[in-house]
Amino acid sequence: MNRLIERSFSFDFNRLIALLFCFVPISVTAQERFEGQPKGMFSAYSIQSKSLHIDASASDTEAVLSWKNHQDGIFYIGKAIALDSDSLEWQYNPTLDIWQLEIKATGAKALSLYYDEFQIPHGAKFFIYTPVLEQKVLGAYTSASLPQGHKGRFATEMLAGDRLFLEYQPSPAGEAPAIRPSAVGYIVRLPKQNSLRYTDSYDFAGEDNSGSCMVNVNCEEGRAWQNEKNSIAFIQTKVGEDIAVCSGTLLNNTAEDGAPYLITAAHCAIPTEDKKATAGDLDQWVFYFHYEEAECHNGSAASLNAVSLVGAEQLAVSPLKGGTDGLFLRLKSPIPASYNLYFSGWSRTTSLPQSGVGLHHPSGDATKISTFTTRPEVGQWDESSRAKAHFNVIYQATPHGHAITEKGSSGSGLFNSEHYLVGTLTGGNASCEHLNGTNYYGRLSSHFESMNLAKWLTPQSSEHISCSGRYAQGESLAEVQGLLVWMGQKGLHVQWESPSVPVDKIQRYVIYVDNKKIQEVSRDATFPLVLDYEEAGDHYLSVVAQYTSGESRPIGAFFSNRMRQIEVPVVDLQAEKGLLWHKPRLEQTWSFADPEINTAELRKVGDLSIVTFFYAGMRYGADQLHRAAVRQSHLTAVRFVPISSTVIPYIYIRQGNREYSQKITDLTTMGKLTTIALKEPFELNETEPLFVGMKFRGDTKTPFIAMTNQPRILGRSMVASLDGENFFEYKTLTHSMALEAVVSASLSNGEAQEVIRCATPSIFPQIEGYHIMYDDKEVATLMTREEECSYALPLADYPDRSKFKILAILNDRSPVALTPMARRESQPLIWSAEGQLRMSHAEVVAEVALYDLAGHRLESIVPEQLDHLVLPEGIYVARLILQDGTTLIQKIIHLK
Repeated sequence: MNRLIERSFSFDFNRLIALLFCFVPISVTAQERFEGQPKGMFSAYSIQSKSLHIDASASDTEAVLSWKNHQDGIFYIGKAIALDSDSLEWQYNPTLDIWQLEIKATGAKALSLYYDEFQIPHGAKFFIYTPVLEQKVLGAYTSASLPQGHKGRFATEMLAGDRLFLEYQPSPAGEAPAIRPSAVGYIVRLPKQNSLRYTDSYDFAGEDNSGSCMVNVNCEEGRAWQNEKNSIAFIQTKVGEDIAVCSGTLLNNTAEDGAPYLITAAHCAIPTEDKKATAGDLDQWVFYFHYEEAECHNGSAASLNAVSLVGAEQLAVSPLKGGTDGLFLRLKSPIPASYNLYFSGWSRTTSLPQSGVGLHHPSGDATKISTFTTRPEVGQWDESSRAKAHFNVIYQATPHGHAITEKGSSGSGLFNSEHYLVGTLTGGNASCEHLNGTNYYGRLSSHFESMNLAKWLTPQSSEHISCSGRYAQGESLAEVQGLLVWMGQKGLHVQWESPSVPVDKIQRYVIYVDNKKIQEVSRDATFPLVLDYEEAGDHYLSVVAQYTSGESRPIGAFFSNRMRQIEVPVVDLQAEKGLLWHKPRLEQTWSFADPEINTAELRKVGDLSIVTFFYAGMRYGADQLHRAAVRQSHLTAVRFVPISSTVIPYIYIRQGNREYSQKITDLTTMGKLTTIALKEPFELNETEPLFVGMKFRGDTKTPFIAMTNQPRILGRSMVASLDGENFFEYKTLTHSMALEAVVSASLSNGEAQEVIRCATPSIFPQIEGYHIMYDDKEVATLMTREEECSYALPLADYPDRSKFKILAILNDRSPVALTPMARRESQPLIWSAEGQLRMSHAEVVAEVALYDLAGHRLESIVPEQLDHLVLPEGIYVARLILQDGTTLIQKIIHLK
């Protein structure tokens, strides 16, 4: 510490009385606090320390920052004013054995401190606090406060007002500290100032400053997002002397090792081409979490529960100019268990979300939630940014407002209906006066490519397309099991099994449809539940288990109201038999293209080194088929896009030991989505994984596989084989195949009707009868499951035959005799580390078979032998047979 000056003091009795009358409880915030409190704050022996006055003009600073806001698109709140640390005059109080320093900056609405050195000896303590009436304290800071890798650079968070007191309590050993404030953060944008509310408010940059249309995250709109909100960061950035506000999100990784990765926008660190944050600047960024209003209204003090971490390392960046506007950081501070922070899940699919939310800090305000229910449009931020790297989200009105994004929201996350982060905000022109303005988000799929995020977010395998969220400490809360969703005559039926935890740990269950809470369910509810959901279209239903400590990850399924409203065409009307009709042939289209295969934007692949046949297609796990109750359903057609007239394609289907192959000889529609009906429908079961795809033989030097722009989903939307039996992730095939499967509930002669189009198989509705309608009035009911149906009517009473209508009656009972599947909390995984193969969750694996890429079996071992296995470097395919009979296929890249 510099120039610690020993000085006498005097007892001021009148001052002591004034302090006692003003006494109220101290508010201690936000950076991790260790035991202790300032000795000089309420002591009658506290000295009047010599003040350091900062020469600055609030009005001039505000004017400059306002101009910069319009130029750079950044929400600036202040500037860092350099200090001559050698001139700081600390004063010693021998009675209290403390050193003190006061800093004043007239006109500031808040002050923050930046340090070139921040080394506190073991046993010493350091505090920062505001004048006694305001009662704000930071500290105690100790020898454990400086994050690793900071090299002495540090920052302490904002405190409201224009005066700060610094207090150092020496260590018992008398070891000298090194506390060198190098700059004062002179904050001029802190609009909430009310001296009459010091006892219950905590002023913060931007609190109550966003537009009147904003919705707090703890309103009903945020009920489904109580986990994700705990990953949202208010970022106090520093680029040179400029201090600004951005938003960011903590992200989980597939290793789930607690690495504190955070994603935000590149322009937060690179506001202009000639100005960017240095490594030293990033050491002094402050990340605040839990900055939110406790209730839906703004009456509470949002920042009372805020906590903060200091410093970050830049791992990757993709600038706005020529890039995707992404900034990927690793926080330098370990996350304390008491912080209760959440690592959000993410998805890098290029499929556009149908619905979801944005979580952000507009104008530096407490966390807000914006809701969208229409699919974004792919676009480009401007001509200098990467094409198709952004999408524009239009937010909708909700019960408590019509929240959009503002400056300060930059870098915030966009989440889809499955609670995965899919984008980060660049900006737009939306406002509370222009609600339908633009909100442009950099797509996470584009960030993955431009910043090679797989290196950090998928360290065990670069093939993962998504990752679920989890809390920083402890296991994720157990999820519901065995979810079934089906449409019946009474409405949408839902049932599930409780998580494998004691029942008293669960408070209740919550059902959401497209992220809107539909119903809360008691933990001892009777199933199935019946929901009268009338909204047209395809939807996503999810269920969470609610614990005292939070909510589990949602488990969901798709459904469609087309399943409930099935109209059956009348085939004939005869005097002898009356009405004639056929039972409709209900169909599902399984497709990983969203919303449909766009033949104008295909990726064409070829030039593969194969000997005879090459197989490529889609895989559906036994778990998916089981939840969809596909028993007695049939695959009846395959749709694909032929792009080569020289390569002979075959339809190829395999489930268990059964396979189906059909040569396609007549292809006259190159480049168009073509439907090929199976000559023999393939019956499905719900206990074995299913492969649906194509096999090719011919000239492999030209492109012959058409793929969509959607990246493949690990183990699902793009798998390959060289023998039709052993499937793996083929290295060069990185996207989903332009392929769809058509599945029928029956093989009746009735007219085909698509009841849902989705990536995940759904339960077919079961028809058990028909309502016969005339002129929209019911005239008869026929209960039958026959394939051909008739009903005699006195036709003379019904002269206008066009007014007849047949409506299906659906069975409300759950699918019959579903065999329970063995539960697994996590899927086993094999990977290569330090020249040795490793396996997670080996206890559920019965056997491991290893193959080379030519399909030759190399080893067949039990999991215990994996540690002793010696393999040369290369790429292998592992076939895992689990204890419950399920088979998993994984690719391994093995390096020494």
